[in-house]
Amino acid sequence: MKNGWRVIGVVALAVTAFGAGSAPAADGVETEAIAEGQLLQGALPAPRLTLAGLPGDDVLSELVSDAAPGPKNPAAETGAAAPAPWVAKERRLGFAAGTVVLLEALPWTVNRYLNKSEFAYISVDTVRQNLETGFTYDRDSFHTDQSSHPFHGSLFFNAARSNGYSFWESGAFAFLGSFAWEVGMESEPPAFNDLVNTTLGGMDKGEVFHRLATLVRDNTARGSSRFWRELGAAALDPAGTFTRLLNGELNKYYENPPDRVPTRFVVNLEAFFRTRVGSLVGDENNNQGGAEFRARYGDPFDGEHHTPYEYFDVALTLTYPASAFISRAESRGVLTSRALGGGGKSKQRLALLLHFNYYDNAPVAFGAESFDLDHQLLLPLAHDVELRTEAGISAAPLAALEVDYLDLATLIFGRSFDYGPSAGLHAAARFRRHEIDLVKLSWGLFWQSTLDGVSDGSRVHSFAAEARVPLLGGRYSVGAEWSWINRMTSYDILPSIDKSRTAVRVFGTVTFR
Repeated sequence: MKNGWRVIGVVALAVTAFGAGSAPAADGVETEAIAEGQLLQGALPAPRLTLAGLPGDDVLSELVSDAAPGPKNPAAETGAAAPAPWVAKERRLGFAAGTVVLLEALPWTVNRYLNKSEFAYISVDTVRQNLETGFTYDRDSFHTDQSSHPFHGSLFFNAARSNGYSFWESGAFAFLGSFAWEVGMESEPPAFNDLVNTTLGGMDKGEVFHRLATLVRDNTARGSSRFWRELGAAALDPAGTFTRLLNGELNKYYENPPDRVPTRFVVNLEAFFRTRVGSLVGDENNNQGGAEFRARYGDPFDGEHHTPYEYFDVALTLTYPASAFISRAESRGVLTSRALGGGGKSKQRLALLLHFNYYDNAPVAFGAESFDLDHQLLLPLAHDVELRTEAGISAAPLAALEVDYLDLATLIFGRSFDYGPSAGLHAAARFRRHEIDLVKLSWGLFWQSTLDGVSDGSRVHSFAAEARVPLLGGRYSVGAEWSWINRMTSYDILPSIDKSRTAVRVFGTVTFR
């Protein structure tokens, strides 16, 4: 299998190179109204999966079936030699920094010698000019700015994370990697929006990929099971797999890290049909179908959260017809939280979260990384029903929002979306039974003040209501959602624009819990 492990390493490098191929990155959650309204944290569903109950479910269950809480010792069952003990990695600056340098060199080489991209023709003079000019805003596409740069940031992040560095320390590598690229690896002036998106988006995506890849891997597995697990993890975390290749860990037989398995884990696979009407939609694909993947890692009310992202949820939406096939990618993870005094059976927490939001479904496009401060409540009711609520505030250092007068915006600023900081309020309530959200209500309101773009600023208001009916013991469910969103954008010398839309969505869901 030695050649097989080399193949996995090559796959990791190929994903890294492809993902970094054009400026730092590759090409590149819950209700539509919330995703478009953007800063409503209650948008993501919160199902959960008890890993101990998974064996035999399906292919996905096979992936995590032996990840039940508590230590497992295959050697004790088979009589084979026991795996070597797990030892926490020490910080390895040389490996981490060297991988970051490689991640800088690969995309630059591709763009300079294969793509012949003008921005890749660099010299000492271009570096000097960039330092003199300082940071500004670029004219890249929405996808490049809001998706590709965060992906490349995740590679910088996991170059350090896989070499013994903590979440916050790895975030510093994402920042330094982005700064070095913006100043030294492009002949264009460095972009402030790229620095923010690569750093904060890279921290969020990087930690999500790191933890999911760790869950997929099993250091005690052997043979074909070990090979396929490592290959799957390489797709999630190529930088981490490259580190494992260098360290000889791809086929090493040793114990798994103690935090490999979350307290709970759930996966939802959903198919939907949606119809949209209103001035905010116009003639853009009123009827759409699609699929959505959602996962929740941990639970905010399971013990104390001592390290970032012990709890997070993610969503990925594919839509057709739409302006982008991947119309949504969203994730948010807890940075720190604290239990509050509760009365009776209720539980309360105050949590600080990092929220990554990417939405591109014309005529609405929005992207941001925000810090959210939430009050969370869990109240058990009769018949195994739980009431879960959250309410809080959000702040994004830089948000991208597509507005109006697109021809003028493209002519002056080279893009159809405006950049500026945003702040918002959000609230959500859901009634859950046996991990199924029977009823869910979500509300959000946020403001953006434009720093670079055609508008003065925008206000986005949204609301959504959803209900579902469990079938066949809750493995399957069907439901419907009604949502509303309104955007009001003001301009300096142009008329203000007030647009709204409503949407109805019907869906069917398969839940693995």
